[in-house]
Amino acid sequence: MSHFPIISAILLTQFIMPFMFSGITVTLPVMGQEFQASAVSLGLVEIVYLGASGAFMLPFGRLADLTDKQFIFKIGLLLSALTTLGLGFATSIEMFIVMRLFQGATIAMTAATNMAILADVYPKEKLGRLLGISLGSVYVGLSTGPFIAGFITETLGWRWIYYLIAIIMIFSYAQSVRAMKGRWKQPTSPIDWSGSFLAMAILTLWITGSSTLDKGMTGLSLLAAGLVLVPVFVWVENRAQAPLLEFRLFRIHPVFTWALLIQLFTYSGAFGITFLLSLYLQTVREFSPQATGVVLMVSPVVMAIMSPIFGRLADKFRPQILAAGGAFLIFAGTLIAIGISATTPIFMLGVIMAVQGMGFGMFSSPNMKIIMTGIDKGHLSMASALTAQMRSLGMIVSMLLITLFLSLLMGKAAISAETSGHYLSVMRYSLVSLAILGGIAILMSFRQLMRSGDSGV
Repeated sequence: MSHFPIISAILLTQFIMPFMFSGITVTLPVMGQEFQASAVSLGLVEIVYLGASGAFMLPFGRLADLTDKQFIFKIGLLLSALTTLGLGFATSIEMFIVMRLFQGATIAMTAATNMAILADVYPKEKLGRLLGISLGSVYVGLSTGPFIAGFITETLGWRWIYYLIAIIMIFSYAQSVRAMKGRWKQPTSPIDWSGSFLAMAILTLWITGSSTLDKGMTGLSLLAAGLVLVPVFVWVENRAQAPLLEFRLFRIHPVFTWALLIQLFTYSGAFGITFLLSLYLQTVREFSPQATGVVLMVSPVVMAIMSPIFGRLADKFRPQILAAGGAFLIFAGTLIAIGISATTPIFMLGVIMAVQGMGFGMFSSPNMKIIMTGIDKGHLSMASALTAQMRSLGMIVSMLLITLFLSLLMGKAAISAETSGHYLSVMRYSLVSLAILGGIAILMSFRQLMRSGDSGV
C-alpha cells in the first residue's frame, strides 16, 4: 500500500503553517498602524501564539499516544482553518491577540502528531530522507510567506492573507480525511490533567510577566511565579499514574534527551532575528512589506534547498557531525547580526540570513533523525510532540527576551522613525542575549559529537 496520500497531506500542512507564520511577521507593522498597537502588543501577537502552541503540545502529544494520532491531526487541522479565518475579521489588537491564542492551541494538535505519523508509516532506515523533504516543505513555506504576504498586503490588504490561508487549510483538511482513516478511540490510560494545567500555567505566567516588565514588580512577580511552578510540575509528573511527561525517558534515552536540549537552545538563540529584522526594515529603513519579504525570504530559501540534501546525508553519515556544524553556522549568523545599525548595507543583511539558512538546513534534519530514532516506537507521538515543544519553547524564549527589552526600553511606545534609536538598542541587547544561548547550543552539540564518536554511534 502506498503511503503517498498520507505523506502528501502532512507535507501540505508542513508548508501551510510556516507560510502563515512567516507571512504574519511581514504584516505586523501595517496591522499595528491600523490598530494603533504598541511595540509590546506586536510582540504579544507572536508570543501568545507560540505560548499557546507550546502549552498544548505535550497534552495533545500524550492524548495522541493514548488514542489515535491521525484523528488528533485531522481535528487540529480543521480547527486551525476556522481560527485562521477568524483572524481576518479581527477589529482590534486585543481581539487579534485572543484569536492568535486559540490558533496556537489548535495548531498544537497537528504539530504534536505530524512527525509521529511519518515515523509510523516510513521505514526507519530511510526516515532521514523523508524528514529532510518534510523540513524542506517547512522552509519553502517560510521562504514564500514573507514575499507573498508582502504582495497581498500591498494589493489586497493584510486581512486577505488569513482568508486565503484558511481556504488552503480547508483543502488540506479534505486531503487528510481521504488519506488518514484514524478514528477516535477511548484513552488507554488516564489523562494527566494536573500536569497539563501546570504546563499551561507556567507558559502563561512567563508570557504575561515578560510583557508587563515596564510595570515594575507585577511583571517580575509573574516571571518568578512561573519559575516556582517548574519544580512543582516535575514533582507532580514524577508521582502521576499516567504522567504528561515521563521524565524517566530522559534518563534511559540520553542521546534523545541531549538532541532535544540542543534544539531548544538553538531555536532560542536564533528565532527572534526574523521578527527583529521585519520591524527594523519597515520602520528604521522604511521598506515596503513586499521589499521586506524579499530580504527575509533569503534564509528560508537556503533552508528549503539544503534541508533535503542534509536529510539524505544524515542517512549516510553520523548526524551528530552535521547537527553540530549547523548549530555553529546559526550562532555565527546571530553574532554577525549584533553589529546591525541604521546604515548597515542590505547585502550584509542578506549574508546574515543566508548563513543562518544554511545553518538551519544543516542542523534540522540530522537532529530530527537523532530524536526520532533515539526513542522506542511506543513513544513516537510523545517524541514528535517534544520535538515541536522544544522548537516552540525555543521560539518562546527568543521572543520573551525580545519582549522583555521592548517592555523595558520602549514600553507602550510604537516603533517608528522617531523611536528608531530606542528600537536599535532593543535589537542590540536582544541579539547579544540570543548569541549567548546559541553559544550554549554549540557547546552542547560538540559535547554530544565527542561522546557519539567515543561510543561509535
